[in-house]
Parts: sequence; C-alpha cells; structure tokens
Amino acid sequence: MASTYTTNNGVEKPGIGEQAGTWGTTANRDYDLIDQSLDGSATVTLTTAGTSGSPNDLTISDGAVSNGRNRFIRFADSGDLGATAFVRLVPNDAQKIILVRNNLSGSRSINLFQGTYSSSNDYTLMNGEDAILVFNGGGSGAIVFRALQQISLTALHLDDSQIITLGTSDDLSIQHNGNNSIITNATGDLILRTSVGGAFLVQNNNGTENIAVFFEDGGCNLFYNNTNTFGTNANGVNVIVGGLYIGGTLRAASTGSWRFQVATATQIADISNAVNTTNKAQGTTIWDSTNHRLMVSNGSATNSLWYVADGSASVTPA
Repeated sequence: MASTYTTNNGVEKPGIGEQAGTWGTTANRDYDLIDQSLDGSATVTLTTAGTSGSPNDLTISDGAVSNGRNRFIRFADSGDLGATAFVRLVPNDAQKIILVRNNLSGSRSINLFQGTYSSSNDYTLMNGEDAILVFNGGGSGAIVFRALQQISLTALHLDDSQIITLGTSDDLSIQHNGNNSIITNATGDLILRTSVGGAFLVQNNNGTENIAVFFEDGGCNLFYNNTNTFGTNANGVNVIVGGLYIGGTLRAASTGSWRFQVATATQIADISNAVNTTNKAQGTTIWDSTNHRLMVSNGSATNSLWYVADGSASVTPA
C-alpha cells in the first residue's frame, strides 16, 4: 500500500508494510513538517505582483518543507512591484490558518486567495497590515476570510504612536503620539451621536468641568472656566455672561435683521432697573422705545451714562 499525505499539511503517512528500515527517516521528516505547521515562520519575497490568473503560488508540498505550511508568513519584495500583488495558497483543498504580514514597498496591497480567483472570496491584505487568515479548503471555490472579526476585550493597551485604524482603506485612525491624541477621518463626515434624549459633553480630563454641552432637540452651551457664557435657543444665540466683542465688521444678511434689547426711556433712566443692573458693560446697546433711538452705555456701573448712538444726548441713571 502506497504512502498517502494529510490534506492540510502534506504530512506523509506510510502505507502498511512500506519503507521497511527507513521509517525513521520518514518519521523525522514528518516531525519537521509538523513543527513547521505549528510554529514555522518565513519571509516570502515576491519578485512580481502576479495577476488573478497567474498569481504567486504559496505552496504546501506533500512530504517536503515548503513556505505555505508556516504558521507566520511575512511578504516582502526587493522593490516596488508596481501593482497590487496576487498570492494563491496551493492546494485548494488544504484548510489552513495563517498569520500573515504585508511588508511590501510602495504601499502595495496583496489579494490572497485559494482555488479560482474571485473578488468575493479573497482577502485584501492592506499594506502594513497583520491578519490571521482562514483558508477554508473549498476547492476551486475556496474562501479566504479574516479570523477574530469580533473580539471582546476588557482593556486594550497600545504604546505611544501606535495607530488604531478602521475601514477598508484605513479611513478612520486614532492614536496618541506621546504629546497629543489625534482622531483622523479621511473619508466622508465624522459623525458623533448620543443617546435619544441625551446630551453630548466636552469636559476636562477628570470630568469636573464642562467645556461645551450639546443637547438633542435643544440648544448648545459654550463654557469659559466652567461658566456657561454662550448658548443657542429657539430664538437664536444668547450671550449669557459678559458681552459680544467684535474685532471686525458685523453685518446683517440681506434677508436678516438686527435685534436689540428694548427698554423705555423711564427704564433706562432708572438706576435700579434691570437694564442698569444686569449684564451692563461698556458698549452695551439697547433700543429706547419711547424716543425711538439707539442708546449705548459707556461703562458697566449702574449709573454709567447712556449715550444716544449719534452722540446728540445722554442719560444718567439715577
């Protein structure tokens, strides 16, 4: 009875009554093959990118040490291959789990497949990527897919300048470079969502101070030193503390309008009225609804003068 070979790793199984006196040689070679399949590591240097119809074969040879049997395979080159590389595991009925790394130059990707090439059955290994790949040994229609696609962890630690990438083309990346934390979005919009009825908060590092708060179906508030100073509401914007300081030119849109705080002449002249006691500052502007004129304060004190905007008169609260 002739020798046969295991399907997945090509380890020889001598037939009954065969290889009298040479079993030791065969057994030792088989041990080497098993050792290679369990923990073997190899660098495969590609000399050409290949194509889907004429790929670079990664072979598991029956009864002989071969690259395709290794547990870890690093793909390299001696120079930019000029295109995406194609690598095929042979034979197409071998079921293998292999850790692979793409170290090709020129930012080239690798299409890894088994059997007849199909873009729906291959795995594209991005440049610089490590992956644990499963080759299902399904013959001409074999499928290659990534293992551990869903992982549950209690913690994930990465050293400085290590990058977490998300998306087929590494569209989103997160990293800490030792000085700053950086989120980079390379495709489309960066969208932040909160729970229904919840708020989105930006806080200091220990969560004791707010920097900004955004409410669903509501306004948003900006803080200065944990004090709410500016917000939005159904009527527009609200300067809550201090005043609105403009270094350039303030203009209304052609279809817009200006709105000022409105007070009567009596209220403007009353030192105890809210127009003089609340948020009054130099440059505060109100509309005198009695005399139909714009009034500007020259200070923050309750008795600071209100000047008519054209400088024609003034009112001293008393």
